[in-house]
Amino acid sequence: DVTEDRPKSFEQQSKASIVEVERLINIPDERGGAFEVEYNAFQDIYQFVKRSQERDDKTVQLLLFTVSFKETVSPEDLNRCMELLRDAIRISLRRGDVSNHFSGSQYVVLLMGASNENSRIIAERIADTFLRDAKEKYSVELSYDINEVKAE
Repeated sequence: DVTEDRPKSFEQQSKASIVEVERLINIPDERGGAFEVEYNAFQDIYQFVKRSQERDDKTVQLLLFTVSFKETVSPEDLNRCMELLRDAIRISLRRGDVSNHFSGSQYVVLLMGASNENSRIIAERIADTFLRDAKEKYSVELSYDINEVKAE
């Protein structure tokens, strides 16, 4: 049910003004870089983007970054390494891009309005930033895959 998360104060009211609605949904966001969201929100945003593609010809790219280690690492080291990847993604991307810590060793990213060629440049920039910091402490590699998001 899509109404289950609405504010409790409006459950008994029959209507709210547009000003009240905007005040409730407009959460201040001072963060720079990519917009990091939980998996379910990422899934919803992906579906929304695919729907938008039906009427808009802006390209959107899906990137999947995968961290791999040359030796076994502790869960704590994996978490620290993934924090480095999160930081590299956040500082390398624009506020309109979206990211999600997809699995223990992966991040997925939606690049809004980026061509395949630009996406590769961006992915390389993220990889360079990540590896510069991570290789100081870990024997690590970073790979990535890119697919264009297309309407169905």
